[in-house]
Amino acid sequence: MQSGYYRIQREQKSVRNPAEQWALVIDESITIGSEKILLVLGLELSTWQFTKSLSVEDVRVLAVETSKGWSSEMISQRLTDVGRTHNIRYVISDGGINLKCALRLSSLVHVPDCSHVAANALARQYTKHEGYISLSKSAGALRRKWYLSKNVVYMPPVQRSKSRFQNIFPTIEWALTIVQEWERIPIEVRAELLFVKKNEALVVEMFEQITVVNSLLKILKVKGLQPKPRSK
Repeated sequence: MQSGYYRIQREQKSVRNPAEQWALVIDESITIGSEKILLVLGLELSTWQFTKSLSVEDVRVLAVETSKGWSSEMISQRLTDVGRTHNIRYVISDGGINLKCALRLSSLVHVPDCSHVAANALARQYTKHEGYISLSKSAGALRRKWYLSKNVVYMPPVQRSKSRFQNIFPTIEWALTIVQEWERIPIEVRAELLFVKKNEALVVEMFEQITVVNSLLKILKVKGLQPKPRSK
């Protein structure tokens, strides 16, 4: 109650400098029953120093609403409503088609979310890779087979069907652990995990790439990105 409607009402009633520029963070995804939520968060740019990643305390809830579907026109209208009381400099979002189209309709600058950009780059590289497809399917099947069994300690982590490449690290980290601990794993368990051992080279390759990507994201989420290098 204190984080939704109450915060929106407080924000709408607050007095602000009309020249103050805002960055918005928008998303449309989580479902309540048959309806999806559109959330618009706002960040006062004059107060932001790019010294850490964003947290809930740094942003204000500017809009939150549910609908059976969110077309680009509907999202654009909500952004227009927010723009009547907030000077919008740019908007951060994932690569959802309806979100990107809404920003074009509203003539707003779109800054892609770096986590999704990195995940999409990994997806383009591995989505059709036969080794990764085999590894992913076999891990999912093994998890279903071993659920609540005595082999649960070796069980693969949950793989999300949506945004899988944003959450791929636990699966690859699990596979690397299996490879590294192979000789200490019971022989009868190894027989079920042969698909991991056969893809050892791929697992090591992906682990190295994901480690580099995560290190880069830690920098981008704190320091941001700009076209010209900044002197110290």
